[in-house]
Amino acid sequence: MDLKCEKFENALAVYVEKKEQREESQKILTAAFQDAVSFMNYTDGINEKFEELKNLMNKHQINIRQEKESEKKMESEKAIFEEAKREFARQEEKRDEIQSELSSSLSVVGKSLGLKEELEHNGRDKCNVCFEKYNTIDRHFCVLNCGHPTCQKCLSEMPEKHCPICREPFTEDSIIKLFFN
Repeated sequence: MDLKCEKFENALAVYVEKKEQREESQKILTAAFQDAVSFMNYTDGINEKFEELKNLMNKHQINIRQEKESEKKMESEKAIFEEAKREFARQEEKRDEIQSELSSSLSVVGKSLGLKEELEHNGRDKCNVCFEKYNTIDRHFCVLNCGHPTCQKCLSEMPEKHCPICREPFTEDSIIKLFFN
C-alpha cells in the first residue's frame, strides 16, 4: 500500500510541475497572441503567424481541458484509495480484536482444563525448541495448527515458517497463543 501512496505522490508532483509549466506557457502564449493582433494590420504575412498562434492556443486550451478532467479523475481515485486505506485499518483492527478475544477464550479454556498444571506435572512446561520455561513476557505457550507446542519467541525467530517438530508449514494467523497466570 505504501508503494501505491509513493507512486500517487510522485504522479501528483509531476502533474503539479507540468501544470505550472502550462500556466506559464499560457501566459506567454496569451501575451504573444495579443502582440500578434496589434501588429496584424502593419506587417505582411502576419496573418499566417496569427493563424499558427491561434491553432497553438486552441491546442493548448484542449490540453488544459484534458488536464482538468485528469485532475478530477485523480481526485476521485484518491478518495477511493483513502477509503480503501480506512477500510483496511478497520479490518486490521477487527482482526486484532478477534484474535485477542480468541486468546482470552483459549486462556480460560486452558485454565479450566488444567492444562498448565498438566504441562508442569509432565515436565512439558518448557519449549520443545529452546527448552526455556514458558512465561508471559516473551515465551508465550503457542500451539501450531499441527498440534505441536512451542514458545512464541522461537516461532518468531524461525527463518522458515515450518513446525520445528514435524516441518508442516504454518502462518502467523494459524498460531494459537495461550496465556497462563
